[in-house]
Amino acid sequence: MPKDISNVHIEPLRAAEHIRRGFCCSVQKIQNYCRNNIHRQHDAYQVRAFVACDGDSLDVIGFYYLCLTSFVIGKIDDPSDDKFDRVKAVPAVYLGMIAVHDDYIGSGVGKMLMAHALHTTTEIADRAGTYALTLDALNEKLVEYYKKFDFQTFKQGETGLEMFLPLKSIQAAIAASELTTMLPEKPEAAG
Repeated sequence: MPKDISNVHIEPLRAAEHIRRGFCCSVQKIQNYCRNNIHRQHDAYQVRAFVACDGDSLDVIGFYYLCLTSFVIGKIDDPSDDKFDRVKAVPAVYLGMIAVHDDYIGSGVGKMLMAHALHTTTEIADRAGTYALTLDALNEKLVEYYKKFDFQTFKQGETGLEMFLPLKSIQAAIAASELTTMLPEKPEAAG
């Protein structure tokens, strides 16, 4: 039976309050990061972490983090090369880990987290400017998953797993109110 997510909300991590020790994920690296490291990086402003909680519970059922980054000209795509050639770097927002507790896989929490990350990216762009939301997929299966909603691979990526979604695509999806419906179901085995 699917989980009721009508009371799920996403908010900035409050390291002293949110309960991370019970977060379970099939990808050990992601589980360990949530349980043991996310709070340190969030508190040090290395990343900004956001968590999903169900109702009044402080148990983390999903999370993601964002940080700022930049890429040398020639790495992402031709339009970014043209747009930022003058400054020799392409500004971007990096979506670090994004994950859902195993008990909530397929419930829609992952879509909520991604939609929140996309909205937050536009807020950052309004204040500081950015070209795209970038990420590193864990594997080829996830590359194909992210391509379903317009993420593209870098033209000069090192692993083939580096991906980006241009700000224009994010803004268009928000304007068309398609943000949550544009996100396909995430494969169960993916992290």
